[in-house]
Amino acid sequence: MLALAPAGHAAAQAAFSATLQSDYQYRGISLSEGRPTLSLNLAYDHSSGAYAGASAIAVDAAHDGVEMLGFTAYAGYSHRLAQGLSWEVGASNTNATDYDAVKYTVNYTELYAGLSSERVSARIYYSPDYLGESRSSLYLDLNGSVSPAPHWRVFGHAGVLTPLSGSPWGGGRRELYDLRAGVAAQVKSCEFSLAYTAASPHIYAEPFRRERSALVASASYFF
Repeated sequence: MLALAPAGHAAAQAAFSATLQSDYQYRGISLSEGRPTLSLNLAYDHSSGAYAGASAIAVDAAHDGVEMLGFTAYAGYSHRLAQGLSWEVGASNTNATDYDAVKYTVNYTELYAGLSSERVSARIYYSPDYLGESRSSLYLDLNGSVSPAPHWRVFGHAGVLTPLSGSPWGGGRRELYDLRAGVAAQVKSCEFSLAYTAASPHIYAEPFRRERSALVASASYFF
């Protein structure tokens, strides 16, 4: 549910942004049932390489108006290497409540490590209790982007989720896959994007049964 910070900057800095999305997709799952969401995001990068951030996400619920969908927080450390590479380690926490079943709340933590360059990144996440389902998991997160023209970028993502304990997901399937590809344009302090997401069938505990292919539009403003 969160976008992790890039590698540390040369000077300490804080950033605040707001993002409106037509659907809140998380690793191929729609956490908002295709409803629009608004997230407020705060990120801080220290010159030492330490970084941290948090997000609050609200959803336009079908029957009850605007409700809080969840909160995320992360903290980590990154270090620049030669040839433009960086490595990082950190931890994230997700607390999400399903707006259509408000008594169903998950609160789980992931540890991650990654390697990145200017255009590509790879991270591996470990959770001892993924989505609160009492099973540990690994998630491989691959991302890349290119800039075909000034203020434009084309991006892609591939992810693989593997359970380490508990029974396989539906149909005896162990690995679950999700893909995303899109284009983004920057206009002054705003970024607009359109992305297509797809995933292999997921069978999770309720209420996370909403894998779906979707075309997701988003708009972000950076303060």
